[in-house]
Amino acid sequence: MKEKQRIFDLINIKEWEVKCAVVVSCVFVVIFVYIDIYEKYSLYIDAIENLTTNILNAFIGLLGFSLSGIAIIVSMFSKKEVELIEKDSGRGAINNILSSYVFLAKNIGIQCLVLIVIYFITYSERVLFPVTCFYLLIWLECYHVTFIIFYTIALVKNCVKLYQIKNIYGKISPFEFKNKLIELATLSNRKSTRTLLDAGRGNPNWIASTPREAFFTFGQFAITESRYTWDDGDLTGMPKKTGIYKRFCTYVENNKFMPGIDTLKAIIDYGIEELNFDKDEFLHELTDAIIGDNYPFPDRMLIHIEKIVKEYLKREMKYDVETGGEFNVFAVEGATAAMCYIFDSLIANNLLLKGDKIAIMTPVFTPYLEIPHLPRYEFEVVYINADEIDENDEHTWQCSNKELEKLSNPDIKALFVVNPSNPPSVAISQKSISEIVDIVKTKNKDLMIISDDVYGTFIHGFRSLMADLPYNTIGVYSYSKYFGVTGWRLGTIALHENNVFDKLIKELPYSIRKRTMRRYADLNPVPENVPFIDRIVADSRQVSLNHTAGLSTPQQVQMAFFSAFTLIDKENNYKDKTINICKTRKKLLFDSLDIGINENENDASYYTQIDLLRLCKKRYGEEFVEYLKANYKPVDILFDLAQKSSIVLLGGGGFAGPEWSIRISLANLYDEAYSEIGVVLKRILDSYADDWKKLQG
Repeated sequence: MKEKQRIFDLINIKEWEVKCAVVVSCVFVVIFVYIDIYEKYSLYIDAIENLTTNILNAFIGLLGFSLSGIAIIVSMFSKKEVELIEKDSGRGAINNILSSYVFLAKNIGIQCLVLIVIYFITYSERVLFPVTCFYLLIWLECYHVTFIIFYTIALVKNCVKLYQIKNIYGKISPFEFKNKLIELATLSNRKSTRTLLDAGRGNPNWIASTPREAFFTFGQFAITESRYTWDDGDLTGMPKKTGIYKRFCTYVENNKFMPGIDTLKAIIDYGIEELNFDKDEFLHELTDAIIGDNYPFPDRMLIHIEKIVKEYLKREMKYDVETGGEFNVFAVEGATAAMCYIFDSLIANNLLLKGDKIAIMTPVFTPYLEIPHLPRYEFEVVYINADEIDENDEHTWQCSNKELEKLSNPDIKALFVVNPSNPPSVAISQKSISEIVDIVKTKNKDLMIISDDVYGTFIHGFRSLMADLPYNTIGVYSYSKYFGVTGWRLGTIALHENNVFDKLIKELPYSIRKRTMRRYADLNPVPENVPFIDRIVADSRQVSLNHTAGLSTPQQVQMAFFSAFTLIDKENNYKDKTINICKTRKKLLFDSLDIGINENENDASYYTQIDLLRLCKKRYGEEFVEYLKANYKPVDILFDLAQKSSIVLLGGGGFAGPEWSIRISLANLYDEAYSEIGVVLKRILDSYADDWKKLQG
């Protein structure tokens, strides 16, 4: 807003400060009329002089406030932050506040002059104004003084709001911040022929089509079964069990050219031949489940489907029944739902209390940084940082023994880990796993471990922590990335029957156990015997709605089909394709940045995290790095990528990684995009270096 337009702020009755000033001024005038100040002026002259002097002194101080407010706002935001905030709040948002401070300063200056005039007028013995004019002038003076006061309060509120904005743009989740960058990139994109390249999110741009074809073809079979039972046009019946396998074989024979029919037959044969399922029992469970005409039962997971998923997890995550004994699986709506359920049940069962100490291995998926600090939890967090640097001065994204040693503290009750990590997507090395195993078995035997292994399928021979510490670990897995199935929300919680969670529940003081027994009394005549994984199931529906718990049955069928599809792929053809996609894209990106790739058997390459300071140190030298840190913020590079090239990346600092690192998803754009991202990022860094060189002369 232009400064000359600010004069309307004085009379804009829609604003609360004007309304308040009008009301307060009218109240003052009514009081002055009531006490007859005009006729009894001499009685109040001393009070008027003192009041005038005090207000004058206060306004001189207020003038300093307005000038300092301008200075604070000018210094608060970088150019890039101003651009983003104005995109969000409207162009000129910050300038509007600055002009308000200028307007306030002018009004204070005018009022100071008026107060000085009033001070001298009080000594005059002449009658300067008739009574009506006198009270009108009093009203105007009261209005202007109170307007300035309320206007100042409004500006203080705006200052606080700006401070909050400043904090938000520094601390919000990278995914929320990414949305702002997308807006900026989209706006820039409209003005050019560039394509928006969003490498900020991990949704893959491939799907596993064959098991989906099998799923939808099987759905057609399920409908024919429904009509076989009862066919009344739009209304049909529930599938019958007797003879269903024979009817399925007939369906396959009569529909040889249906999409995915061979895979469907192979999946069914796998269950019957490899897992020794009863033919009709197995087919009926799948058919009834894909129709979705019954509540999930058992609520934790359907019987045959759980067995297939167990085989998948044993193959891909290396869950070890030889070492850890049998384990159970709870089908959930993705890994994020799994984490929410686990956090809630740990609290509900007093395994974790507010203020308890937990450990998180970093860098890590942002919600795992945020959840522990929510008012419901308020955990004290110990960060186990991936601080190891190799001989080439590069991050290995492994934790040093010094960091891992933090887990020796028995006050740390739980460890949360994403393995392979997000964003580096590097699995914990065998050396580090051995160190963790040794610490847990010798120094912190009751440590509860929750391991999210969603990216494990992108590494040949991956081994979950649950394989090496089956007693202490809950395994969490999601199908979303590997099969391109983020929209389906498919995930698992796995826990061995012999586990530390059940042990710790039994060791709780009786008064606490009595309370939890009441919580789960409807689940079992002896509620103490309800295992922790079944408590998670019940807690997912606030216990009282446990009879409606469980993942929807069609989702469970799709989960079983994905699992069985992998299990019948003996040569790992699908796995090889997904791994090769990610590694090819990483090579294209690194080649365009002129960065060499260190071969690493633990690297999933689903994301990559690049430390820009280390990159710049190698390319331009230590002095340039110091210049970069002194003159730019990490967010500046993200802004430039979004605004100038319509490229969206995420800052690594939001994942508790190096502040100057960036995360690039290697899964969600086509190959050629990664070469372009590398070229543009290199060009931006080169432009910063050119500016630095000019300053060097």
